[in-house]
Amino acid sequence: MKRNLKEAGIEYIEVDVDEEFGPKLVLKYHVQTLPTLIMFNEAGEPSSYVGAIPVFKLLKLRNLPLKARSPQGGASTGKEQTLGHGEAVSPEKGAK
Repeated sequence: MKRNLKEAGIEYIEVDVDEEFGPKLVLKYHVQTLPTLIMFNEAGEPSSYVGAIPVFKLLKLRNLPLKARSPQGGASTGKEQTLGHGEAVSPEKGAK
């Protein structure tokens, strides 16, 4: 997944859910499956996905507004959505 994120030009932060802040983030973002990809828009609103995400889908997600990021093309609920495996991702944060 890290290679796909880098190839898509997406800055990310990887979070170990067993370490310091991991358990709190798991609860806050309703993570039920690992790995999970969480993307944030400029307002800090999250959109979550689980499963393997190919580069072409990451490129599409990177360029879509938050409400268009659901796998079915409908409005995002902010809840976990099945699309692909990934690490926690935040475009506003520094790249790892």
